[in-house]
Amino acid sequence: MSEKLLRPEEHRILHRILLSSKSKTFSESAAEFESSFPAEDRFPSLCASLILLQDSRALFLPHRLATWYILASCWPQGPTKSPFPGYLLRAYNSSNSCDAERAICLLLLRAYDGNFEALGSQTPSDFIMSYSWRRQLIEAKGKDIKAEIKDHYVCLGGLNGPSAKGASLAPCLKMPWIRPEPPLLRLFPQEVRWLYPDLHTSLVWDSTMGDAECEEQAERRRAAAAEVRELVARAVAGPLLPAQQQQVLMVLEQQPRLATILLPASPDGGAPSSQFPSLVEHCPLIASALLLILLQQRQQLLTLAPPSPPPQHRPHQSLLEQVGGLAGELLTALARCEMSLHGMEVVNRLAASVELPSEFVHLYINNCIRSCEALQDKYVQSRLVRLVCVFLQSLIRYRVHAAADLLHELQAFCINFSRIREAAKLFRVLKQIESGGMASAVPGSPGGSSAPAPASPGGAGAGGSKHDELHLVGDEEDDLIGNAEQASKLS
Repeated sequence: MSEKLLRPEEHRILHRILLSSKSKTFSESAAEFESSFPAEDRFPSLCASLILLQDSRALFLPHRLATWYILASCWPQGPTKSPFPGYLLRAYNSSNSCDAERAICLLLLRAYDGNFEALGSQTPSDFIMSYSWRRQLIEAKGKDIKAEIKDHYVCLGGLNGPSAKGASLAPCLKMPWIRPEPPLLRLFPQEVRWLYPDLHTSLVWDSTMGDAECEEQAERRRAAAAEVRELVARAVAGPLLPAQQQQVLMVLEQQPRLATILLPASPDGGAPSSQFPSLVEHCPLIASALLLILLQQRQQLLTLAPPSPPPQHRPHQSLLEQVGGLAGELLTALARCEMSLHGMEVVNRLAASVELPSEFVHLYINNCIRSCEALQDKYVQSRLVRLVCVFLQSLIRYRVHAAADLLHELQAFCINFSRIREAAKLFRVLKQIESGGMASAVPGSPGGSSAPAPASPGGAGAGGSKHDELHLVGDEEDDLIGNAEQASKLS
C-alpha cells in the first residue's frame, strides 16, 4: 500500500471535488473521487480528507457530509475492510457533531454490505432537509452501535486500535514521518577555526601540571579576574575611582580573554549587552578598552582563519550580522543609546585604533543628528551641535570613510545650523572631501596611510598625540565640554 504524500496538484484536485460536492449527489462526488485517484494511490487522498474533517472550520456541513460518504464508500477492498469505520463511529458518538453529521455516519456504518444506493441518490442539501434520518437517530438512541457493527468490520483502528482480525491492516494507518532537510546555518567568524582543527598526532603533555608555582599564578589570575568582574559590575551602577579603573585596564591587558565575560547580566534577565550603555556613561575608558579588545580579537580570527569562499553579499545586513558575537551586540547597543559626550569619546577612541564597521558609523552619526534636531532649547542645542561637529571632524581626521558616505546628510546638518562656527568649519571640510577626496580634507598628511594607529586597551590611541581624544578648537574648550555634559543630561 502506498505511503506517499499528496502532491500539490493532487491537493488542488481533492479540494475541488470536496468544495463542488454541495450541488452533486453523494454517488456523483464519490465517482469523481474514484476517477481522479486510482485505487492503488487512494489511501493518501482519503487520509487527507480525514484530516480536513478533524478541523470543524475547514469544511461547511454539506461538504463534510459528502466527505464522510467518500471516506466510507471509496475504499478499494470494500467498506468492511476499510481502516476508517472507527473514525465514523467516533464522529457519531462525539458531542461536537451536529445531528445531520451523526446521522450520515450512522447510516454509513450500517451499510456494511456496500449498499449505498438509497443514500447516494441524494445531495447533501436534500439529506439535511429530509426527516428520515431524524427518525433513525431517535431509534438508535441508547443503543450500542459498536456492538452492532463490530462483527462486520475487519478494522476499527480509528477508535480503539485494530481488532484481532484486522491486525494485518495496522501498518496502513501509520503515516510516514517526513522531515525536511535542515538548512545550513550561517557561519560566524569565531567558528571558522573549528572547520580545520589542529590534529595532534603525538602525545600532548601539560608540563605545568602539579607545579605549585604555576598553580599559585593561576590562583592569582582567578582572584584578579573575580575582583575585576566585581569592579565592572560596580561601574555599571556608578563611576569608579581612577585607581580602580587603572586596575581593570591592567588586568584586561594581561588577560584579554576576560573581555567576553566581564559584563554582568541585566537584573531583569536581559543580555549583558543591555548593560553596556550604563558602562559607557560611568566609565568610558573601560567601555572603550573592552570593546576594543573584542574588535581586535574578531580581526585576529578573520586573519588566522583558513581561506574560504566569500559569503553571499547582502546589501542590508544588520550590524550584528556584519560583526557577529558579543562585539556586534555591544556596537548595536552603543549605536542605539542616547547621545552623550562619553559615548562620543568611546567612539572616538575606537576610531583611533581599529576600523569601525560602516553600518555602526552610519547608525551612530544619524543618532547624533536626530538628537540635535529634536532639542527645543536653543542654548543646549547649540552646545550639542558644536560638540557633534568637533566629533565628526575627529572621525574625518581618523579617515573613517563611512563618515564620508553620509556626505549629503552631514552637509544638510551643517546648513541647518550654519550660524554655529563649528558647523561652518565642518561644512568647509565636507566640501573639500566632495571636491578632492578624504586625503585632501585631513590636515598634515595629504597622502598618508588610511589605517589608524594601533592602540593598547588602556591607551588613548596613537601614542598619546593631541588627536587621541575630542580636541576642541578655541578658548572655550573647557567651557564647551562642561556645558555639553550638562546638555547631554538634560536631553
